[in-house]
Amino acid sequence: MDIGKAQKSLVSTLRNDIACGMGFLAPGSRVVTARHCVNHTLETVEKLVRVSHFLNPEASADMVVEWFDKTYRFDVAVLKPKPGTEEAFADFVKQLTAAPVQFSPPEWDKELTVHFRRHDAGWETGTARFILDDDGMGVKAEPDAVEIKSDPVIPVHKGTSGTPIFDDTGAVVGVMRESAADADPYPGLEEGDGNTPPAFAPLTYSLADHKHLFDHEAHE
Repeated sequence: MDIGKAQKSLVSTLRNDIACGMGFLAPGSRVVTARHCVNHTLETVEKLVRVSHFLNPEASADMVVEWFDKTYRFDVAVLKPKPGTEEAFADFVKQLTAAPVQFSPPEWDKELTVHFRRHDAGWETGTARFILDDDGMGVKAEPDAVEIKSDPVIPVHKGTSGTPIFDDTGAVVGVMRESAADADPYPGLEEGDGNTPPAFAPLTYSLADHKHLFDHEAHE
């Protein structure tokens, strides 16, 4: 994967002008992030969100929520430029490179090499496996999170939420999600040390019916 190119897609989500999470520039002048980076109690679209370049915090832009998962199953939100600021947003993204989104379902039970950038450190590499869980009725359910495995264990701290998870081709397969509050500590990590299990919300399912949001022509 081209780390330099992938890194140029990264943005930070701001709360009171302080970076609180991450996201990435996607095609169609959209930014994808974790839903909880926007607001834990988000109920409507059009909520104002400010984002900045991850590598250059001085550059920022106003966006609004275009779509988010209302089921709370997927910790994903899509942002678009604030109406009336399209020209300013075009200047904002000149130093960024949109990352492609992987919409195609992965091969089930096949190990996938994934990469992501921690907000407080460098790039990390691990493996993930998309597994369909039996819901007890003989029907396979789509996963709501895919765990990243590594040796040694990758510690993930608050602030990395929303960072894109890249595959080896440089396409984004998911975003770092919020871990359940009652989740067991990740193996090798102590309870209460600020680490969360490295798991991500796969975009294959959460955005499967929203591909049009990333189509340039659809917004002209």
